[in-house]
Amino acid sequence: MRKLNMLFITITIILLISCENKDVEKEESNKEEFFYTFHHPSTSQKFNIINVYKLYENYEQALKQKSDASSFTIFNQKVLNPIYNACYKGGEHFRDTIQPPKDLKEINNTISSIDEKQLNNSIKEALIESSNYLPSEKTTNVCVFPVEGGEYAESAYTTGSGKISLFYRENYDVESLKALIAHEYHHSIYTEKFWNKEVSNNWTLLDNLVAEGKAVMFEKIVYPDITWTPIRYNTNTEIYWKELIQPNLYKKNDANLARQILLGGNGIPYDFGYSEGYKIVKSYLELNPNLTAEEWTALSAKEIFENGDYMNN
Repeated sequence: MRKLNMLFITITIILLISCENKDVEKEESNKEEFFYTFHHPSTSQKFNIINVYKLYENYEQALKQKSDASSFTIFNQKVLNPIYNACYKGGEHFRDTIQPPKDLKEINNTISSIDEKQLNNSIKEALIESSNYLPSEKTTNVCVFPVEGGEYAESAYTTGSGKISLFYRENYDVESLKALIAHEYHHSIYTEKFWNKEVSNNWTLLDNLVAEGKAVMFEKIVYPDITWTPIRYNTNTEIYWKELIQPNLYKKNDANLARQILLGGNGIPYDFGYSEGYKIVKSYLELNPNLTAEEWTALSAKEIFENGDYMNN
């Protein structure tokens, strides 16, 4: 009898393991449908492109079924849960997940405009080229979300080290997106190597300007023939600097002020802070032309600003 019991237990364990393996295989198979994984050909650095837009059909189909669940709940189940770990979990700059679309027709038009192979190849090239300058031992994920035209002011956002969100709008120029990916990759590397609680607690307007200036400089080094971030001149810089920037230069953790200056609006030129941040970094590098991307990325905003020549230009 004991032998029969042991045989029954053994068979039960085998069946449970078999079921678990099938569940894992199913999960991996589903994952492969929207994950595109590749490695740097020389360093073997790993990258994932997570084509989140492929999950929106599941969300739309679930909406059509009779359910008491809200659109937010369904969106979480069908879109966000499968990609949460890759796109959001542990992100040092995590703010919030993307929200359910308000206009499914517009989202579907955006998704239909995506050439998957072309987009994947552009992102892949940008990541490999960027990692030639700033390598990492950490996996970098780029999550591609379809968005409605006026829904997101940002084109992309670095949620944390190794986690980049690309907000894809209908008929984006995938060639230009290479520079955008390079820009965000710089943020990712900076976060990985230099971000910590002390830096976060003491983050100033100057830090914001120089961080974006470094990323713009990096995108223009990696892709000198592609213009993603325009550099603006003759834009009454002295007035904005004297009245808005200089008095608040060392003000800590004022996200609204930083956003206003970086993005522009209310009389401030579009992307003003990105442009001025780039000029701050450029003025320093003109005095120190032999620094590598790794070396100047490591420098503090104060070092770059105070020992550059920005104020005299």
